[in-house]
Amino acid sequence: MVPEPGLHRIRVHVANRSWANLESEFEGTCRDVDPVLAGQIANVDLGEYRGQLRQLLNRASHRAVRDDVKAVYWEFDLDNRWDSAAFLCQDYRPESAADDDWAAEFDPADVTKGPSNAQLASFYRGAWEGPAEIAANLYLVARTVASFGIVADEAWLTTLPLCAGFHDQTEVFRIRAAA
Repeated sequence: MVPEPGLHRIRVHVANRSWANLESEFEGTCRDVDPVLAGQIANVDLGEYRGQLRQLLNRASHRAVRDDVKAVYWEFDLDNRWDSAAFLCQDYRPESAADDDWAAEFDPADVTKGPSNAQLASFYRGAWEGPAEIAANLYLVARTVASFGIVADEAWLTTLPLCAGFHDQTEVFRIRAAA
């Protein structure tokens, strides 16, 4: 089970769009329990991944505006090589509604395949049980969400809500809330 306090800390950085601080905090936490692993995760070059995310956001934003979509939700799968997709959602509820089921309500035709990241996936611990596993997994999530946020700040050209999360995450991260 993913520790909610860690996700809450990620959520605070996302709300402030402080992508560098997001990565830095979780790198530090990981470094405290496993400095070697933290260094390995920090050394993963995400330049190409961000380029692929930029292409995905470009395609998704054009489709979303044309198809009268209410929000776009991007999801990556921790258990499957970080496979990802953008979902064009016909419904959206703000965070205050405490109901993110809208993100699972989409037409399969409204899914745009996104990039994978085998390098990040290779460090994923699967279990969220011990301090080292939790710290490593949260750092991986933080790097992924920060990368998506950085790209969104550059490439998300609509006022539609843009959200992100990993597969089976209960509450999604609002990268860009409704305007």
